[in-house]
Amino acid sequence: MTELRQSNIYKINQDLLNENLIQQTHKNKIYCRKGMLKCLGIIIFLSGVSVTSFYLGVYYQNHLEDKDGSL
Repeated sequence: MTELRQSNIYKINQDLLNENLIQQTHKNKIYCRKGMLKCLGIIIFLSGVSVTSFYLGVYYQNHLEDKDGSL
């Protein structure tokens, strides 16, 4: 068994496994970055829609109060 571990085939296999692991980790980081950017984009978009809706509601309420006719 120790002879197999010291052979070139075992070292090549270990190098390939380590290289695959590094590539897989790099791919996971890229997917994580894309997911985080997508999540932040959705949060920013929904916040903008919420602020716009609030502003339009306040504006419309003030418009109705001005047209009420009461002093």
